[in-house]
Amino acid sequence: MRVQPIRICVAVSFMLAQLSGCSSGGSTAPSDAGTTGKTPTTTTTTYAGTFADPKTSGSLTVSITSSSASAARILPATLEAQTVASGSATGTLAFLSGATATVSGTYSAATGALTLSGGGYSFTGVLSSGNMTGSYSGPNGSGNFATQAPSSTGAAAKSYCGTYATSNDYGWLNLVISAGGNVSGMAVAIVGAASVGISGSLSGSSLTAATTANVPIQGTLSADGNSVAGTYVPTGVAGSGTFQGSTTSCVAAGVTSVAGLWVTNGTGLSTNLRFALTQSGSSTGGSGVITVNFVPAWTGNEFIVTSGSFANSQVTFTAQLGANPTGNGGFWYGTLSFSGTVTNSSTMTGTVVFTPPRTLTQTFAQQTVTGVTLTRY
Repeated sequence: MRVQPIRICVAVSFMLAQLSGCSSGGSTAPSDAGTTGKTPTTTTTTYAGTFADPKTSGSLTVSITSSSASAARILPATLEAQTVASGSATGTLAFLSGATATVSGTYSAATGALTLSGGGYSFTGVLSSGNMTGSYSGPNGSGNFATQAPSSTGAAAKSYCGTYATSNDYGWLNLVISAGGNVSGMAVAIVGAASVGISGSLSGSSLTAATTANVPIQGTLSADGNSVAGTYVPTGVAGSGTFQGSTTSCVAAGVTSVAGLWVTNGTGLSTNLRFALTQSGSSTGGSGVITVNFVPAWTGNEFIVTSGSFANSQVTFTAQLGANPTGNGGFWYGTLSFSGTVTNSSTMTGTVVFTPPRTLTQTFAQQTVTGVTLTRY
């Protein structure tokens, strides 16, 4: 979606149980009461969520630790309020590649504001009704994040890392779903870097949401609750958009993965390939774009992976390519397949075979390009 109207995985919680009604899921420990006559307590709560920018994606957790005394604590009202409102925050980013980064900062219950920084990253966000959303800047540019609080019983929200694609746009699409069915997330275009927020709800296995550009999204949660897939209809784009994501695609910290953004390097190449790859066990998914300069009347299209695998350094996938109207309400789609070998953590070489989607006046022949070298961000 060229994040047209949809150019279409942190976790924070500070609120004390008596103020928010939410279980902190944390622990309390007595500290020196000093001359107040009352015993302050320390509370830690962790929110779970996701993040994405045009080159990276992954899951994010942020823990807020704050101190508070009982309501009868003998302190001036302004000082007591300041103590309750203040909290230290620490976070961990787990990238799809398995790499990690840590950030730290503060959270203020008085304003709902969160600030985190570290490792070249800077996060700012706001907590409202159990949802923490915001933006960040980092080594790969600017991005967005969305997180949610644990349930009253301590159940953490689930993060789903995935991608989306239309006939002329593709990118990351990540969702967070709480135990109560609240849905939040974001879609970030890889080309153009535009982004939209996502909010909605889950009822049974049916997901209903909308972007901040007012594009409706419909999805279905798998029976085991670990994957989600669906569609949307972006404005001014041929065909519908599709998305897919899973909890296992949000790779655990330190786990080796082939996931990430892979791109061909250099200018003037006859074939350029870029794809955002996700990995769940030995299965791969994702979306991307291919551009060429040697096929008459066709220069390229976006694609979405329909099936794929990764084993013994070998990456293979097949994809649906583009969408051209048939003239009677339907669409013609092309096909694309890729087979490559990961030579090191950031380089892959392979072969791409594709057939462009036909048009009302032209049918295209299958093309094969060998020796395609890609680098991972």
